[in-house]
Formats: sequence, structure tokens, C-alpha cells
Amino acid sequence: MIDTLARQQLEETLDKRGLSQAALARTLGISAVSVNAWLAGRARPEAHLRRALSEVLSIDPLSWETDDERAQYAGAVERGRTLPEAA
Repeated sequence: MIDTLARQQLEETLDKRGLSQAALARTLGISAVSVNAWLAGRARPEAHLRRALSEVLSIDPLSWETDDERAQYAGAVERGRTLPEAA
């Protein structure tokens, strides 16, 4: 299971608003199977859908990242700071 803060927020938001997976899928122009996979932690939305979810449900697109992905990002940024300056 891919458990992220965004997955949890999506689940809570749908419940609070009384929205079905099918209704969200129609809004996004995708299948309910995709939304179900996100909620089950089998998949995550593509970048353009993360942005749409941000606008529609106020779920931060970056919150779909796992802890490992955030750590890799932070490490890459830190290593990038040691690159030599362009001449």
C-alpha cells in the first residue's frame, strides 16, 4: 500500500463532503476505478490530476509523495548545493 498524507486527506474529504468516488471521477474526467486505486493505496494520481485535486479539494500536490521520496528529494537538493558554479 502506498500510504501518503494526500491519500488520507482524500478519504477524509470525500467522507466529510458526502462525495462518492464516482462523483469525483466524473468531475476529474477519469474512471472511478482510478479513484478507488488511489484510496486503496494501489496507485497515485498523475501530476495533472494532483493539481486538479489541489484546486477541487485543497489537497496539496506534494502530499502525494512518500516519506522515502521526500528524503530522496532532500538528499538530491543537498548534494546539488555542492555542485561547482558555472564559469
